[in-house]
Amino acid sequence: MLRALIAMQADSNTSPAPTPAWLSILTEVLAAGVTVFLAMMVALQPRTEPAGTVTDFTPPELPACDPEGGGYLRGQLYGDIQADVDWEQQRLRCDGMLRPDNAGLRLLFEPTSRETGPLFVLGLAGSLEDVLDREVVTNLTIVDQRSGRFFNTGDGERCWTRTTRIDVSQFSGGRNYRLVGRFYCAGALAEVNGPGTLTPGEFEFAGRLTVNDE
Repeated sequence: MLRALIAMQADSNTSPAPTPAWLSILTEVLAAGVTVFLAMMVALQPRTEPAGTVTDFTPPELPACDPEGGGYLRGQLYGDIQADVDWEQQRLRCDGMLRPDNAGLRLLFEPTSRETGPLFVLGLAGSLEDVLDREVVTNLTIVDQRSGRFFNTGDGERCWTRTTRIDVSQFSGGRNYRLVGRFYCAGALAEVNGPGTLTPGEFEFAGRLTVNDE
């Protein structure tokens, strides 16, 4: 009886038999197959654009840039859009407004015919008093309205604007400001909805910003 108990205890302390090599290989193959299958299922799911991105921006119908012919936009684009921009008077539409919560200014420029050039949207940091004769950080978006491609500065400081002159004219219910200056970027703008890039040269502008009295 004692010998039988000793033998049972010895058997319980014995290490389990090693797993056969063929079984280990089969397990790894099955695991890899499951991983590939799940990855394919995820890739086949429809992809949606996150809400609130710059691609949600719907360009407005801009008015004539300046009733007296004093608006213009001049400069060059390089990269995925190559163009010499020289728009003024009847060839240019523009507008501007205060950004939400008075967080800055927004200026918009586009040619009279959207088929002849992109839309420029400049978001200047600061108030009207802040931007005069100072270089201020600018969020620049350029939209190729024919193809729906968006190029943007993204995070960080990449573009700047210096406004050298601000004229004001009163109208019933508000004021029109004429802003004159230039903007430039230290590097390329990345395409928001694709792999492209776009590099603006130094641009000169005269645009309009409208403030309605509340």
